[in-house]
Amino acid sequence: MNTPARLVRYEETVGGYGAWIAWRHSDRAVFMAVVAAIRQRIPSDGRVYAPTSKAWCIDKDELPKLYDVLPELRERLHGAQPARPLWHERPAVPPAVAAALNELYVVPGAPWLIVQACFRALSKRAHPDRGGTTSAQRALNAAYATAGDWYEKTGAKGDAA
Repeated sequence: MNTPARLVRYEETVGGYGAWIAWRHSDRAVFMAVVAAIRQRIPSDGRVYAPTSKAWCIDKDELPKLYDVLPELRERLHGAQPARPLWHERPAVPPAVAAALNELYVVPGAPWLIVQACFRALSKRAHPDRGGTTSAQRALNAAYATAGDWYEKTGAKGDAA
């Protein structure tokens, strides 16, 4: 095998007793060589294939046997790769903006789409035409404007197109 197959899924099972792995390669021969390596190196009681997800569940103790076949697996197991954030890193949130986001029940650093959705949901309850008070709606509008200005200034509003 000249070029290794590329690992596309690594997910630890509940309790950490094993891991689900899946891989891809454009050459079918390389792909089948990985399948053969799994079957040869890992006993049948240490592996299970799930045809619907096209992935193998392999006991944690058996995974090192596949390091030379799937080199990325070593990095996944030993934490060589940096953790990826769920969304892009945001700049530090000023206290005034944090208070505005708190008013909207949003965690600082959340995507702009979440801020918009929370504002709309809260506005449906606070709007005077729907039984809310004018002061409550004004407070929401002010908080939304403060958050919007900050998101605009930092460039984090671009994901709301």
